[in-house]
Amino acid sequence: MSVARRPSRTRNVVQRWLRGWALYVGLVGVVVALFAYARGAQMGPWVPSHVAMEGQPRLTDQWWMHERDADLLRAVTQASPAVQALILLLGLIMTGLIFGGIGLTLWAVASGRIKAVWQGPFRRPPPWTLGEFFRIALLMVLIATLLQFTRLALIILWPGWWLDGNLWTNLSTLGLQVMLVMTILAFAAGKTSVPLRAVGLSLRRAGQAIATGLGSYVALFPWLLLLLTLVVQLAEVLKLQPPVEPIHQMIFGEQRPALLSLTAMLACLGGPVAEEVFFRGVLFAALRQRISRWPAMLLSSALFAASHTNLLGFLPIMVLGCLLADLYERTGSLLSSIAVHVVHNSLLLALALTYRALLG
Repeated sequence: MSVARRPSRTRNVVQRWLRGWALYVGLVGVVVALFAYARGAQMGPWVPSHVAMEGQPRLTDQWWMHERDADLLRAVTQASPAVQALILLLGLIMTGLIFGGIGLTLWAVASGRIKAVWQGPFRRPPPWTLGEFFRIALLMVLIATLLQFTRLALIILWPGWWLDGNLWTNLSTLGLQVMLVMTILAFAAGKTSVPLRAVGLSLRRAGQAIATGLGSYVALFPWLLLLLTLVVQLAEVLKLQPPVEPIHQMIFGEQRPALLSLTAMLACLGGPVAEEVFFRGVLFAALRQRISRWPAMLLSSALFAASHTNLLGFLPIMVLGCLLADLYERTGSLLSSIAVHVVHNSLLLALALTYRALLG
């Protein structure tokens, strides 16, 4: 009897810690104390610049396509059959998505299926609370901050030990993604005997949900591309520079195949799963318990876009977020939005790697 009760007791203890405030207050106190110590010792909480930048390339304006010589790019393409094949393949995929999306949109309008976007039947997601969302978000921010102090402490204690910027970014990102999913599942364990169902991760009708998601993404793709083009044109008129993100540094500057593969895995699989579980499985579900469908979609998608800290990409990312939230409620399965997110990120990564090949 006592052996059978141990998992339940352990789960109850975890639930009390996660749903109380003692854990969060304690972690905030630790972070504040570390900041105070770092300031008093006249050192920042982050890794020294000479260590952080070693092995991590700097992005410059010459990396943007419109500033490259067209003749040079043409010469690189002609000299490499592999690059030619990659460009041809991506060109066919993009062309298929554009014309397929336009065709699906026209068919949906002509047949009246377009009404499914704002009319039922819908499946309200499992109940989550905004308190749970804020606890999870706060815990992730605190853990991310403590990771930076951990790296600094390792460098101070063992000066010969260090990880270059790209490797550290990948490992810390992987750790945060795993921690985020595990924390959400720990919260979900207090809701149902099957935690995966509390975030919409059910295999029931998974194929149908994924097919619905991919079809919807194809229908949205040409209009999402048009919106992105308009944003880029507006940025050029206003002379706004796209922000440099860590993943750009790794994709264009990293030369180690293993680390580049890890970056691709995190961007195309780990990121979509963690973000969908958090933004749709928890945030959208929590908002949906309090407000109607469209305001919940818009608000959760705005926070999703803001988390990417990309001002120029805010509107396209928000539109994509609305599609992902709509799919979750329309299919009742988070697998539909995860599938779309994986495909979208994989397409962006393929374009970035093609551009990298063109740059030689």
